[in-house]
Amino acid sequence: MIGLYLLTALSLNRYWIIVTPVQSKYSTFQTIYVSIFLAIVGGLFWAIVPIFGWNYYTLEGVLTSCSIRWQDRTLNVISYNICMFLFGYIIPLFILIFCNTKIYLEVFNVSKRSSKWGNCLTRTRSRRKQELEKHVAKTVIFIIVTFTIAWTPYAIVAFISSFFSPTLISPLGGTLPAIFAKSSICFNPLVFILTNSHIQSAVFQQKKKTSHTSESTSSKNKIDQRQSLRLQLLPVS
Repeated sequence: MIGLYLLTALSLNRYWIIVTPVQSKYSTFQTIYVSIFLAIVGGLFWAIVPIFGWNYYTLEGVLTSCSIRWQDRTLNVISYNICMFLFGYIIPLFILIFCNTKIYLEVFNVSKRSSKWGNCLTRTRSRRKQELEKHVAKTVIFIIVTFTIAWTPYAIVAFISSFFSPTLISPLGGTLPAIFAKSSICFNPLVFILTNSHIQSAVFQQKKKTSHTSESTSSKNKIDQRQSLRLQLLPVS
């Protein structure tokens, strides 16, 4: 949940800076720190309140993981589940889609306009800036897409269990989406590697260096083995 709120805060800040420059004065380091703090508090809120009686935690699926109770039809559980879906999935997802669509369209339009106007030096600088903005926008969109792909199956399973028949979901069918969703934190490094040529180059160089070190170690071991064998074959005087 904290990850989703952080992505939402990031998208809102970029929206204010790129799409609505008039409001960009509100996007300062202080507001960024406040938005990060609120994202953490918001995520912790939904995690802590079940401990104090609004819904409760229980084992889910094949009883290998813990989650809130989705299946009960009491007012306590249903009210929490409705608020969770609204403020923990639907509204943040809508903000993410809206902000990043606007950001990408604005970056594309500015890049198109800058290619028609200004002198050569201005166009070059503007082009570089717009390319950077495009790259950042694509990276953020990739992160949001992977996050959505990871969490949507689990959200669907939870929605069916909460508001329809819980028997429609088998224990295994409830476990696999949960595992996939909670492993989404591992996807962000992969996204950065796939979308950043500098990181790709660094990874390639590190892999090459590791491979070279491994080969050197292997060659040294073979030489040591040969020398040891020769010493064993020498006649004892």
